[in-house]
Amino acid sequence: MNTKKDITSKYKKLTDVEHVAMRPNIYIGSTEDKIEMSQYFDFDSNTIKEKELTYIPGLMTLFNELINNSYDEFVRRKSENTKPLVTKIKIHIDANNSTFKVYDDGGIPVIEHKEYGEMLPSMLFGSLRSGSNYSDDRGATSGVNGVGASLVNIFSSKFIVETADKKNIFYQEWDGIKDGKLNSEIKPTIKSTRKHFTEITAQIDTMKHFKVSNFSDDMVSKMIMRCIEIAASGCGIKDALVVDLVVLQGGTRLFKSFSFKEFSDFKGLYDNADKFVGEAHPRVKYEFGASVSGAFESIALLNSIRTDYGTHVDDLINRVTTHIRSYLDKKHKIDVKPAQIKNQIRLYSMWSIDAPQFSTQTKEILISKPREFGFEYEVSPSFLKSLEKNNFVTNIINEHKAKEHIKELAKLKDVDKDIANAGAKRLHVEKLIDATERKNRHDCTLFIVEGDSAGNGFRKVRDGRIHGLFKLRGKFTNVFYKSPSELLVKKGKSKGESELLRLMKSLGLQFNKKAVTKDSNGKWVISPSLRYGKIMIMTDADVDGYSIGCQLILLFKKFFPEIIDSGLLHIVKSPIIIALQGKGKSKKKKEFYNLTDYDTWCSKNDSTKWTIQYTKGLGRLSDEDYDNIIHNPILQKVTSSDDDWKYLSGWFGKESDLRKLLIQDEYTIFESEYGKYY
Repeated sequence: MNTKKDITSKYKKLTDVEHVAMRPNIYIGSTEDKIEMSQYFDFDSNTIKEKELTYIPGLMTLFNELINNSYDEFVRRKSENTKPLVTKIKIHIDANNSTFKVYDDGGIPVIEHKEYGEMLPSMLFGSLRSGSNYSDDRGATSGVNGVGASLVNIFSSKFIVETADKKNIFYQEWDGIKDGKLNSEIKPTIKSTRKHFTEITAQIDTMKHFKVSNFSDDMVSKMIMRCIEIAASGCGIKDALVVDLVVLQGGTRLFKSFSFKEFSDFKGLYDNADKFVGEAHPRVKYEFGASVSGAFESIALLNSIRTDYGTHVDDLINRVTTHIRSYLDKKHKIDVKPAQIKNQIRLYSMWSIDAPQFSTQTKEILISKPREFGFEYEVSPSFLKSLEKNNFVTNIINEHKAKEHIKELAKLKDVDKDIANAGAKRLHVEKLIDATERKNRHDCTLFIVEGDSAGNGFRKVRDGRIHGLFKLRGKFTNVFYKSPSELLVKKGKSKGESELLRLMKSLGLQFNKKAVTKDSNGKWVISPSLRYGKIMIMTDADVDGYSIGCQLILLFKKFFPEIIDSGLLHIVKSPIIIALQGKGKSKKKKEFYNLTDYDTWCSKNDSTKWTIQYTKGLGRLSDEDYDNIIHNPILQKVTSSDDDWKYLSGWFGKESDLRKLLIQDEYTIFESEYGKYY
């Protein structure tokens, strides 16, 4: 056996082209399917949406390389003012035949390279490591290593270059790899012309290199998004870049033209983008808004490349988070980490950076240092100030409140335990007259009344088995800015337990447990721990009474919203005027619950023949009136709406300007004789 021959046979020497084809991951990224949440353009709504897409990163890199070439030509000619300028890029995607064609109205010089003795277009597209991107002052182009376009050639079964420079038109075809080199059986042709353009056609050998027969629908969606990004990168100039797109997919042909005068026009393709704020500098533009996922979201175009992360984004985010962190500390006494602020942000940005350096050939992460960007910029103080009222800052504040609330709930476990242990047994709670029913507690109703005087009349006419009474000490505390622990602490000279704790015990409410939940069929199910199946707020028919009623609604909305959502909370209306006529069996009685109804009645009847009683206070009602209110109540169910917090914050919060607006609004919680109560 020849040992020496066996040893050397396992060593191989590959050409550059063979190495790329054999080890594609090094040059173009993965050739396997990748599944991730991705953006796509919805032709029906003309907006950019997001869904899970399956695509091949390496195949996407090949498409990017050709389209980036055209964009780089656009940038070079614009920066050097070389005529003719590139004004249009055309992309033709034939998914059925795994082919894409990229056209721009620039043009490559059709000349022979003096040093290499090769036609320049042949050298650029037929040889690895050839191009103009080796210079360190290549400007804000997307290329880095000069292997891009020739990479596409390597993975193509057919690769065609056609270009014209207003003097000559050049045409050449390649048909794969032969003897370790890109093979072109037919010599290039050169003819005279007055046209100027470059058109590259690549029919990718998808079966050989990617084990797929054609471009999938998801793959095409990724390519279309890339075309839109190229168009967006050509915005902000007098004659914005136009990108025309043709897609052949199955039996369908789609055409769409994209052009954006300003970066904000591109941002406008995204949902909720109207709530974003931004500013523009000559070489960087950005728009800030709230993340929809609860994690940092970046859509960044760097020299037309989708480079969402890296030193450019970090530099901008650090400037913003530093300011917002200081603002939250000074204004709201909230100490948050920069990462917590960042996670609430969605950022749209566009960058023009000199000679960018990326972590990989896929160019997803920028590694250039900020001092190497080729420009400086300042996030203006006025813009930073405007961010203080942005939705993402509001979300940070709300998230902090939620976390603090969770901490509060943990502290209140002992309170919940005491309430749970009380169960259905009769309670001895200050100011509570408890219903005596033991088995069917959900048939019971708790009336929450204002003061002792209202309770005296109630006790005479109630059904002691099912009717309970909770007497408030007076006005209920404004809970809008209060935490549970603050409300459970006794205030002033009051003795015994706090009013909130007494009410919670009376009802069986717990902070860490929902009193009412929905079953699998969407039906509300009352927890066994809830001691009453219906809650009635019954206050005096005056301003103070209605204020107390709304404070109680705020209490339930903030801490026990399921009580409102399930329809257990009601307002009991009491008459403010009672008109009496006659005696005994012939006695007539009219009850009025607002002044409007009373005035209407007076206009049609002689009120002088009636005895008129004003009964704004519950304590002035007769036993007969109480009996009617308790056993035949006129109720208004308290319901939820999307605007609840807007109005509750307006009335019970600190925003006086909002309160002024609400006074003129038409939305009400319920009506009083003084008008509409908001």
